[in-house]
Amino acid sequence: MEFWWWILLGAVVVISGTVILSRRAVRSGPDPTQLTFEPALIAEIEQLCAQGRQVEAIAVLRRATGLNLLNAKVIVDRVDRRRRERAAGGAASTGRSPARGPEPVARVDPAPPPVSEGPSVSEIDLDTELHARGLVADGRRTDAVNLVRARTDWDTEQAARFVDSL
Repeated sequence: MEFWWWILLGAVVVISGTVILSRRAVRSGPDPTQLTFEPALIAEIEQLCAQGRQVEAIAVLRRATGLNLLNAKVIVDRVDRRRRERAAGGAASTGRSPARGPEPVARVDPAPPPVSEGPSVSEIDLDTELHARGLVADGRRTDAVNLVRARTDWDTEQAARFVDSL
């Protein structure tokens, strides 16, 4: 009977070790909120997504940044969604009548997006932060400030400080 207790104890140790190592692996890698993406990398990801090659886009992002699979997929999905929104906005704006007034500077959603499953130490959700980072990288700081203001209840000064900290 004592022999079976040793086997049971060994199994518990192996299972516990596996759980601990798997949790540590999930936490490893860079924090996606602390990364700044090069415009060339984002352009390559957008091009791959436009061709329907999201898996390759995730692989490119992981190789370039060291992100884990979950965070890389979330970011690629958001880049692709932003690309599709820009394409839809561009197509819609071509038929716009001059009598309706000038085009808005930036498309800003009035309601904040759902909270991301990716880790973040920021005061705002990851989707807003990544979108603002993309706007800043494109040289559109004012649009980034307006986006942060629309998705939070911050005033212009608070939003500008946050955008400057990116």
